[in-house]
Amino acid sequence: MPRLSVFDTRVYAIAGAAALPTGVLHTISVAVVMLELVGDSVNILPVAIACLSSYFTSKLFTADLFSVIIKRRLLPLVIGLRESHEVEREKWRSEIAGTAAKKIHDHGL
Repeated sequence: MPRLSVFDTRVYAIAGAAALPTGVLHTISVAVVMLELVGDSVNILPVAIACLSSYFTSKLFTADLFSVIIKRRLLPLVIGLRESHEVEREKWRSEIAGTAAKKIHDHGL
């Protein structure tokens, strides 16, 4: 198989093909599998950038596919733990924000 240049459009097709399941499934290991399938080290940087940006963007805005399926089927699995963890994290954030605002108010900053 010929080596692919970074400027070759096939590299971006490979990066997109790896980024889509990475964002949907919230797993970065898809990038490793895609690089193994292609077998070319030139593709590491574009595929890594595409997968990491897809992962963090998807993680920021939505849940992974399997969590959505579990939630829609009303299965009592790990999703409940994740939601309770989110509630705790939100409570912790509000406590930190409240103490920071109180300190700023007390010191007149």
